[in-house]
Amino acid sequence: MSEPLRQLIYISTATCQMSEEDLTAILNKFRPRNGDNGITGMLLFCEGHFMQVLEGPPDVIETLYTRICSDPRHTRHQVMFDHAIAAREFGEWQMAFHSVRVNELREQVGYLPWTEARGPNLEQDARHFIQYFHDMMSIRS
Repeated sequence: MSEPLRQLIYISTATCQMSEEDLTAILNKFRPRNGDNGITGMLLFCEGHFMQVLEGPPDVIETLYTRICSDPRHTRHQVMFDHAIAAREFGEWQMAFHSVRVNELREQVGYLPWTEARGPNLEQDARHFIQYFHDMMSIRS
């Protein structure tokens, strides 16, 4: 029997300006850690806002998200999706990454910047962003 999996998607706001070097440092630090802990997922960054998908064992996800919420580099955390899943959507990536501009998101039909994603449609919005990310990664390949 396979190990239970949890997928948690959250959005947050950076507390300071994030340069490309800052983002690269975050990726370099946390990708290996995620791999060691059985975490997969992706990180989007858009003009001062983060959206991250975390997938892995439920207890590991819980511990990681608690640590993320205490990280002073970002605030205003909001969970968009948090459920048990049958299979990983980002199984090949410890932390896939894409930086995007708001106008790029607005050009996509049905995609709003997650800075505007609030209210009862959070799960649907999260699914749209995941599809957007998969589309962006397939274009880059």
